[in-house]
Amino acid sequence: MAGPWEKYQSAAAAEQPSEGPWTKCQPPQAEQSPPQQGGDIVSAAEQRFGIPAGLLSAVISKESSGNSGAISGKGAIGLARVMPDTARGMGYDPEELKRHPALQVEAGARYLKQMLDARGNVPDALAAYNWGPGNMRKFLRGEKTQIPAETVGYVTDPRFTPWTQPAAQPGSESELAQLA
Repeated sequence: MAGPWEKYQSAAAAEQPSEGPWTKCQPPQAEQSPPQQGGDIVSAAEQRFGIPAGLLSAVISKESSGNSGAISGKGAIGLARVMPDTARGMGYDPEELKRHPALQVEAGARYLKQMLDARGNVPDALAAYNWGPGNMRKFLRGEKTQIPAETVGYVTDPRFTPWTQPAAQPGSESELAQLA
C-alpha cells in the first residue's frame, strides 16, 4: 500500500535495480537471535508484538535517545514517548509508566503495533505514531492537506531508512549512489 511518503523518498532509492554481475549475489538472510534471559527488553517486545526487528529500537532512539525520564513538550512519557491519554487507553497508568522503563517499552511497542496494523505500512505507521492516528486519517481522507514538517522529518529520519525505503540491490546504481 503506497502512502504519501513516496514523494519524500530519494529518487535513487526508487530506481529499479540494473541488470549486472551483482544481481545474483544476495547477502545471506540475517537470523535474529531470541532475546537472552534478562536481556534486551526492546527486542523481546518487538518479537512479542510482531514488530519488525530493530524498528522499536529506532523509535526509542528517535523519541527519547534512550532516556527513560524523557517527557516531551506535549507531555509524552518515557523511552517511546507515549501520550498519557494514549497510555490510559491501552490500560497503563501514566504515573506508573514514568517509573518503569520496561512498561515504557511495552507501551511503545503496543502503540507502534496498533499503528502498523491500522496503517498497513511502516511510513504511515510512523507518521501516525508521531502526528497522531486521527490526524493521519484526516490527511488520508483529504480533510487535512499538509503533513507537518516535524512529521515529514520524523518519517524520513535516517534511523528509519531500513523500513521506509526499498533496499538497494547489490551492484545496482542505487547501491553505488548510497556508497558514494
